Amino acid sequence: MMKQIKNCWERLKPFIKENLEKDKDRFPHLYQDAKTELEANVSIQQLRYGTLSTLTTFTNGKYGYKLNDYYDMFED
Repeated sequence: MMKQIKNCWERLKPFIKENLEKDKDRFPHLYQDAKTELEANVSIQQLRYGTLSTLTTFTNGKYGYKLNDYYDMFED
């Protein structure tokens, strides 16, 4: 049986997704742009740097701007 491939939105760590969703009314365009891009891609390498950088602001300071941090924001 083949493992289902998840998109980046599905793989985004739950606490980051929750923080992003909490602020969707405050930042509707940021939320929708990020969600659309994350849903459209399965590989983190396909995401724009700006999107990854924006996501770090929703990590409660857990992830910064190191390359590995961008990968660590997602589950396997």
